[in-house]
Amino acid sequence: MLGPGPNGVDEQRARVYDFERDATAHVFAIKEHRPFAPASRCTDGTWSYADGVLQFSAPIPLKAPGKPAVPQTMRY
Repeated sequence: MLGPGPNGVDEQRARVYDFERDATAHVFAIKEHRPFAPASRCTDGTWSYADGVLQFSAPIPLKAPGKPAVPQTMRY
């Protein structure tokens, strides 16, 4: 069971975990030269990759609204 309300700590952790797992899968695809799929397990955004930059289209909130839990842009 997740924490109370849309901003419960357990729900935030689950969202961050989904994001990190999704980001890892995309990084492996990039490094293994497999086709890149912009789809995401996270329902609020999509992935893009160009010129060595992997980017998610939406911030992942952490406690205070507007503060990202993890970077939206990663360089590889």
